[in-house]
Amino acid sequence: DMNDIPPVFTTVPRPITLDDDVPIGTTVINLVAQDSDGTSPNNQ
Repeated sequence: DMNDIPPVFTTVPRPITLDDDVPIGTTVINLVAQDSDGTSPNNQ
């Protein structure tokens, strides 16, 4: 399978603002995408 179908975000990416003192490793935003390519590694 070729990597011919680009991933599609199922959540809408949006601008965010962070404070300067946010600790390293803090989850800032969770995004979900779906890739319809048929087989690995192109569907990951």
